[in-house]
Amino acid sequence: HDISSGGLITSLLEMTFPLNWGGLNIDLSGLGNAGKVEKLFSEKSAVVLQVENAEETIKSFQSVGVNAVKVADVVLERNISVDGEELSINDLRDTW
Repeated sequence: HDISSGGLITSLLEMTFPLNWGGLNIDLSGLGNAGKVEKLFSEKSAVVLQVENAEETIKSFQSVGVNAVKVADVVLERNISVDGEELSINDLRDTW
């Protein structure tokens, strides 16, 4: 998913909306020193990929000079958690 239109949070939410199960535990610590709002809503060019083995994928990207960081884990609960704040994905989808 491209984050240049709506930011990281929009991309992550759009990835969960079509599903009827699961959610995300988001960890913004790998994205530098900017504040939470800047990290979640920045529309700089970047992509979000869902992969099975994040560490292996990150190493592969970094080996060719592409910056990559893990930003979330898939969880069974139907919530999105950002720095300890939990929100219902179904409620967010209905609002969207």
